[in-house]
This record gives sequence, C-alpha cells and structure tokens, in this order.
Amino acid sequence: MRKDELTPDYACEEAKYRYLHTLLDAVDEAQKSGADSPNYASLSELQITERSGLPRDMVERLSDEFSVAGLIECLGGVGPPQGRRYCFTAEGLTHAEKLRYEKSGLAKRRKAGKMALAAAKEVSKSVWTNVASGLGGWIAGLLMGYKWGDAVMQWVRSLFTQ
Repeated sequence: MRKDELTPDYACEEAKYRYLHTLLDAVDEAQKSGADSPNYASLSELQITERSGLPRDMVERLSDEFSVAGLIECLGGVGPPQGRRYCFTAEGLTHAEKLRYEKSGLAKRRKAGKMALAAAKEVSKSVWTNVASGLGGWIAGLLMGYKWGDAVMQWVRSLFTQ
C-alpha cells in the first residue's frame, strides 16, 4: 500500500505515533544529558512540527487531544511562533514507551514465536491423538484375536442394542 492510498484512520494513528515518538525522543535525549526526570523534556508545538514532519494544525489538534486524555501536560505558551510547550505525564510516558515497543521488531518477533509455539502444540496434540487411536485399535485387535474375541464382540453388540 502506498502512502497516498492510506486510509484516514491509519493516517491518523500514524500521526499520533509520530507525535508521541517525537516527544519520546526528546525524553531519551534528556536522559542521555543527565536530566533528573524525563518529564522535564518538553517541546514546543513548532519543535514537534519540525521534528515529526506533521502539519502545524495537526500538531495543535493532537496536542489538545493528548492533553485532554492526560498523556501530555501543557507547560504554558511561549508565543505565537513557537506555540505551547508540552511534556509527558507519567501515564503518557508509560503509554508512549509501550507503543514504541509494540511497533518494534522485537515485539513482532515475539508475537511470531508465540504463534509458532501455539501451532506446534496443535500439531503435537494431533499426532498424539492419532498415536493413541492407533494404539487403541491395535489393542482391540489383539483382544479380538485371542480367546476373548467372542466375549468382546458380544459385549460390544449388547452396548449397541440397548
């Protein structure tokens, strides 16, 4: 699927991810520089626009949406050219880190591993079911071949005639 063929829902989710990812990168930079708390990493709407590549009006709309949801916190306005400054709340930081992990290759490999393990369990169960039914048939054949064969057949017939 090409980018110009994206559905509006997918495009909106991708924009939200890019916005949160941009703020999360700022948190990572702040942690590398030795900041006491990752929540001190804040970006203005202009910085988010430049780093994420999203249109300014979408950044403003997403800022309002995330602020209402409690994921980010407005630190105040810097002025018209820069816009308001935002940082993560504790809940928002956790949410963004979880989202980053879910989009990572490691999470995809773990999901594929779980699916392969489930498929292997199903195959194993199927094989053991076939082995057990074959073994049961073999034992029944042995019983029928010996002196108990007539008694077993009469017992089976009595089960079906009642």
